[in-house]
Amino acid sequence: MSQSRRFLVLAPVILLVASFCLLLVVNLNGFTSALRRLYWSQADTSNIRGAPFAVTRWTSYGLCGVDFSGRNNGCTRRQFAFPYSPSYNFANADNLPEDFVRNRNRYRSLSRAAYGLFLAGVIATAVSVLSLISAVFRQSMALVTTGFVSNLIALLVTIVAAVLISFAHFSGVNTFRTEFGVASDIGTKLFGVTYAAVAGLLLAFIFQLVIMCIYPRKKYVVGPAPVPGPSRNYDPNLYNDQSNNTTWNKSYMNGQQPFQSMKDVKHGPNNWSGNH
Repeated sequence: MSQSRRFLVLAPVILLVASFCLLLVVNLNGFTSALRRLYWSQADTSNIRGAPFAVTRWTSYGLCGVDFSGRNNGCTRRQFAFPYSPSYNFANADNLPEDFVRNRNRYRSLSRAAYGLFLAGVIATAVSVLSLISAVFRQSMALVTTGFVSNLIALLVTIVAAVLISFAHFSGVNTFRTEFGVASDIGTKLFGVTYAAVAGLLLAFIFQLVIMCIYPRKKYVVGPAPVPGPSRNYDPNLYNDQSNNTTWNKSYMNGQQPFQSMKDVKHGPNNWSGNH
């Protein structure tokens, strides 16, 4: 693979690495204190009996309050695939909007499915990055194909996850505002990170698609040139001469020149004239 092709392969690698980092942020929001400004949505829950905070924020791992600087504070115990479903999150509340009660399982299923798909997106993106980096140095079309397919899988599952989590939280925010009449907002920073990851995966996929169209499969394959096959006019009986102890190499059937064992030892196969 030439230097120019290696550079072209590195372009989607850079995009995939950036997307991988963004997806890590999406998956780790609410898990580490380094990401205390990120959340999916928040709402004024001061009038909801059973709510642990006056203003509640939803992350991927639990509920959080808000401190004076606008960061997540006093978060509940971390729970993997924490669902966004106020009726489920505030178990003792009896004054929630009807939509949260009626569609309790829908909100819960959407958010949990999104969590699993985001995790799958991170894994697929990592496989794509490692495959393409290996392809640059090992010059393997199989690795290029693996990176391409992994990129496509990561793109698809991340898009679906983004749509599911968006539908759940945008619907919830609208319900809080219209049915409950309280302030509620989307976590614009976290959703921005999410859709930036989608954009990076999409650009990397387009870049790889263009590369594979410009440089067909055969141009990525490296190694010895293929050995030509035998002539169509080859007649094995023509060379079956046992009278003067001629020995033929079986590799002739692979397109190589036949040789006589005794003469070739002295003169070499290239000096053989074919006279018996």
